[in-house]
Amino acid sequence: MYLNGEKAVKKTITLLVIFTLLVCSMTTGLVSAADYLETPLVLSRALSDSSLMVNQPFTVNYKVVPQTVSAVEQVQKDKEFFIVIDTSGSMDDKLDGVKRINIAKAAANAFLDKLKDKSGVKAGLISYDNLATIEKNLTTDLESIKTAVNGLQVGGGTNIGDGLRRAYYKLLKSSNTTAEKYIILLTDGEPTYHSVKNGKLMMDDGIADDFNGGGDHATYNDTNYCYRVATELIEPSDIKSYMIAFTAGSNKNILETVAQKAGGAYKQALTSTELTQVYDEIYTDIVNDISLQNVVLRKFFRQGLKWFLRRVASPQTVTFSPAICLR
Repeated sequence: MYLNGEKAVKKTITLLVIFTLLVCSMTTGLVSAADYLETPLVLSRALSDSSLMVNQPFTVNYKVVPQTVSAVEQVQKDKEFFIVIDTSGSMDDKLDGVKRINIAKAAANAFLDKLKDKSGVKAGLISYDNLATIEKNLTTDLESIKTAVNGLQVGGGTNIGDGLRRAYYKLLKSSNTTAEKYIILLTDGEPTYHSVKNGKLMMDDGIADDFNGGGDHATYNDTNYCYRVATELIEPSDIKSYMIAFTAGSNKNILETVAQKAGGAYKQALTSTELTQVYDEIYTDIVNDISLQNVVLRKFFRQGLKWFLRRVASPQTVTFSPAICLR
């Protein structure tokens, strides 16, 4: 850059003012997952020489120093969840020579084993066939849940809606109002029954008066019951849900729709290995601490600047001159 009389000086000053305004107006963020956190920048500038002559080249150096940002430590909340297992007659069928119910038991127990050393965790167990049964209420004694899992017996139809309904009310009425709550439901089929009370679909808490339905196939009311429980009860609540379609015999379309209506996650496991993997994924979702990881600093500039910075993982100084920044 050169000084060439008064006009050149004015032009240079004008460019520097514009450049300074553009730099000072930039936005900066820390990027972690999908979150953006603002962090301050320190901007300084200096001439290359303390005194200048006309027609003497000079450089204006700008330094941008991102300041340290401290992440607030996240407090791990208590966890409460119900494992809801299909115990209909089809769970007695075999998959690769092993009964489906035994595969489901082994996967659920392995999941509970991974949680047993975690503090603030309560689990419960619900089985469902023609109607749902509360096998074990919420407890920190996960070994007792495993015992209840091992004692499950199969027979009857598949009342998925009732399993979801009973789990919802049990979690809703838990005394721990600040705990994060989950429903983990597994089925190898489709809804073939729905619960009734006074001749209508049972949407309240408690044991249903009776059940109706197709018995060995899904009717409109059987499916609609699941959808209503998901839409009217689970989705408006803070309860997170996982719907596991186990084996090729499960009706993927219905269960995936239930998951969507409940605002939850749909999982498919066609084999025993995949079922273990699904429980591992759910375990990771439930118990992992919330933290800022792989934080990088990205700088965003308003239109008019052409300046690209590499990502920086820690504060450092970047030096540049207007000559490479302005068109």
